[in-house]
Amino acid sequence: MRAVPFVASMMGLALLPGCYLFHGLGAAVDLPDAASRRDAGLGVGPTFDGGTVPPMRTDAGRRDAGAPDPSEPDPDMGPGSRPSDYPDADDWEDTPPPVGDAPCCVLGDPLEVTSRDEGMALQHDPPLIAFGPGSWGLLVVRYYDGDDPMAPPRPVVFEVDRYGGGVTARHVLDVAAGAVSGDVAPEAYDLEFAEGRWAVALAGEVLTSVRASYARLYDTRFVPDGDWVSTAGSRTPTAVARLTVGDDWLAAARDSGALVATSFGHRSAGASTAFMARDSGDLDAVGLRSRVAVLLSRPDFPNDLYVIGAGPEYPELAVLPSRLPGGQPAALTALRDVVVTASVHDLALSVEVFDPFALRPIGRPTTVATLPDVEASTTLHRRAIDISGLDKHGLAAVCYGVPGPERGRGDDAIWLQIVDERGAPWAAPVPIVESGFRGSIVNCSVGNDGAGFLVGWWDGSVLWVRRVDLAL
Repeated sequence: MRAVPFVASMMGLALLPGCYLFHGLGAAVDLPDAASRRDAGLGVGPTFDGGTVPPMRTDAGRRDAGAPDPSEPDPDMGPGSRPSDYPDADDWEDTPPPVGDAPCCVLGDPLEVTSRDEGMALQHDPPLIAFGPGSWGLLVVRYYDGDDPMAPPRPVVFEVDRYGGGVTARHVLDVAAGAVSGDVAPEAYDLEFAEGRWAVALAGEVLTSVRASYARLYDTRFVPDGDWVSTAGSRTPTAVARLTVGDDWLAAARDSGALVATSFGHRSAGASTAFMARDSGDLDAVGLRSRVAVLLSRPDFPNDLYVIGAGPEYPELAVLPSRLPGGQPAALTALRDVVVTASVHDLALSVEVFDPFALRPIGRPTTVATLPDVEASTTLHRRAIDISGLDKHGLAAVCYGVPGPERGRGDDAIWLQIVDERGAPWAAPVPIVESGFRGSIVNCSVGNDGAGFLVGWWDGSVLWVRRVDLAL
């Protein structure tokens, strides 16, 4: 799922090419080494030699190779069908928690996805992570190209092998015609993969107080499958989700007091429906075969979970309010037949579970971590937490940044907490990385490949990922 706000100083937070945070000129993160991981009983996963970084590939070059691969969508099981109605559910199994003090997870070695020079030219966020056919996709925006200073800002997808051992391909995507002009760079909003297609959402030009947003499908080789589709102008990131029923894709955006759902699949591309919603906060979305769940988060009001049904008019089925007083940053994921949300309120990281088919909450919110207090000069920025559901084991991973007690002292860290379908902690949390440079940034993203997880972060100068497997 799309990662959301991280804790950072507001000083020097301009997202302009060549203008970086004041964190010691992008010194590299002090990563936990493999020996210390083994000594701590956390384990170290397989390592690989990534070899020479492959050259960038452009949309134009891929189009020359021919038409997009034909997609093979999953069967439409009809209105109201649940993920458990599909053949994938035959592989689901109950997974008992570790015994005693046994670790929850086995950690692979951290992978340096970019060099320092290349990483400093990227959008100042963790990568958006999704797993495709045999490899991970990491979506970022490259503000400038060191090899071609006149090249415009462009979205880039890095492909990483399944075990997090090396970069196997890099793709430069185009943008919608007229979407980016002057000094306005695109912004990576969302990346998902489902049923043979990658889905990408980007921000484009500034429209008064909002930014235009666009969504597009790509085949497994990142050959464009159709044009960019304009979605609602939005003050917050647009999120994309797959609807198996109706063979469609939706882009959810918030604009002018409304939640707008726009189709960018082939059957009804451009069709949209608007629902009344508060015009503030953040947004995330996930698909559950015949439903799309959209989380609208706000710092000062309870979050709302909108449940949207499949069909030509995308009916609003319910609005389920959070039982917490407010929560931002926030993220959500599908986990089997339920939706699990994670949000931060008053320094407490809490998890809630909702049934989008019975249209009700399940149980009570669970606090899974308490973040330390931070200085008054810090504030919640865009990507501090993320969550990803692993259907096979009925577990979800929540990554979260833990700021140090004093800004610039290098005490920040990224942790991972595994929770079950009830939102309860499955085992003790595990540290993913602890930073050791001045003025560090706390941010993370997480995805899953059906067997394990990949956690990503940007340390101010380098893009990193790390494979995490359950210790079963």
